[in-house]
Amino acid sequence: MRAFRFRLQTLQRLREQKRDAAKQRLADAQSQRMKVESEIRKIHDELQGLESHMRQAVNSQQLDVDRVMDGHRHQISLQAKLAELAKVLASANDEVDKCRLKLVEADREVKVLEKLHERQLSEHEKQIAAHESKLLDEAASIRAARQTKTA
Repeated sequence: MRAFRFRLQTLQRLREQKRDAAKQRLADAQSQRMKVESEIRKIHDELQGLESHMRQAVNSQQLDVDRVMDGHRHQISLQAKLAELAKVLASANDEVDKCRLKLVEADREVKVLEKLHERQLSEHEKQIAAHESKLLDEAASIRAARQTKTA
C-alpha cells in the first residue's frame, strides 16, 4: 500500500504562512498602540507636573505673569497633543481589532485543513490496518490449507 500523502499540503503551508504573517501584523499593531499609550502617559505626567508648577507660581509671594502665561501656553500645547494622540490611539485600536479579526480568520482556515488532514490520515491508517488484516487472514488460510494437505 502506498504511503499517505496529503494533497492539500502546499495549501496548508500557505495558509500557515498567512496566519504567521497575520500574527506578526497583530504584534506590530499592538506595539504601535503601546507606543501611543506610552506617549499619552508621558504627556499626562507632564501636564500634572506643569499644573503643580503653575499652582506654586500662583501661590508664591511674587506672581510672575509671564511665567504663568508661558505655563498656560505649554498646557494648551500639551492638551492639543493629547487630542491628536487620542485620534491616533483610536486608529491604532481599530488596526489592532482588524488585525485580530484577520488572525482569527487565518487560524480558522488553517484549522479546517488540519482537521481534513487528520481525517484523511486516520482513514488511510484504517485502510492500511484493514489491508494488513486481510493479508494476515490470507496467510493464515494458506498455512491452514497446507497443514491439512500434509496431514
